[in-house]
Amino acid sequence: SYVVEAALRQVPSSFGLYGRDGQQQMRFGDGRTYFCANALAVNVIDLQGNHRPATLEDVADISRLCDALDELHDGHGAVQPRDVPEPVAHAHAMLAMFRNTTKPFKGRGWGTTQAHDAIRMAEVVAGSPEQLCAKPIIFRNINSVSPLAHGKEMLLGALEYVRRGLPVIVTPEIQFGGTGPITLGGSLVQQTAEILSFIALAQIIQPGTPMVYGTVSSSMDMRKGSLPYATVEAFLFNAMTGQMARFYNMPSRGSGGVSDAHSLDAQAGQDSAMGILSTALAGVSYVQGLGGLSSSLTTSLAKLVLDAEMVGMAQRVVGGY
Repeated sequence: SYVVEAALRQVPSSFGLYGRDGQQQMRFGDGRTYFCANALAVNVIDLQGNHRPATLEDVADISRLCDALDELHDGHGAVQPRDVPEPVAHAHAMLAMFRNTTKPFKGRGWGTTQAHDAIRMAEVVAGSPEQLCAKPIIFRNINSVSPLAHGKEMLLGALEYVRRGLPVIVTPEIQFGGTGPITLGGSLVQQTAEILSFIALAQIIQPGTPMVYGTVSSSMDMRKGSLPYATVEAFLFNAMTGQMARFYNMPSRGSGGVSDAHSLDAQAGQDSAMGILSTALAGVSYVQGLGGLSSSLTTSLAKLVLDAEMVGMAQRVVGGY
């Protein structure tokens, strides 16, 4: 326990993320809730309404749209391009995002090579390794492999960010009743163990590395074995995660804006509204998922704009900033 407790004392209670222009865009831990687009979806619904595999051009378009929307706070491209060779897709996507947003965004890092490439590109944009560390323009997340494990490739990639002092968000993806206890309290205990294990490792390697206590956990669909993201249990768990992060004096991360619907319909609106408003009211520091459909497998540009409007309303509800 003393190893974990010592590591927790070294985690900063807040830290900044910067755009390529050197201006601070977010300050995790300042009491605000920041929102960003969906994760690496493999499909996209474009502006013509076509549902198709995502391309490199979609990465650029989504990143540019995020840059233009004031309610979105980073420029993440939100899709994995499928029209470029997989071994170099991460580099193409990073370049597309650097070219199309001035906001910070989540860097690629599935394994050592991807992480090294992404960080090296960011160092060029920032000016030097020292300038990137002082004013991070990219960050990384790691999803633990529940129950109680870390996947090799994701772990190796995240540790490359740690060694350079760049922020890492730790986000277990527990399926309540599947890869974790069916009760929210039981899964919270498991999630905490998974998060603290990585925090301890990261702080031993690079003391003072900025960290975020996060979640993307939800209840398993017992009929299909799938993981729906927009469940009431997931919304409650976001709030519980935010409380635990405050207990450890760390910023928090949750999911909101992502829907289990497959098109822009009433279910999509309901899922997004509940996820966005509940995380804002819970005081979660960083919320990812806007524009997401099909349980995060698809990103819709039109939904991204509608979700941004919901963010504006949620911000007004919790304080009008």
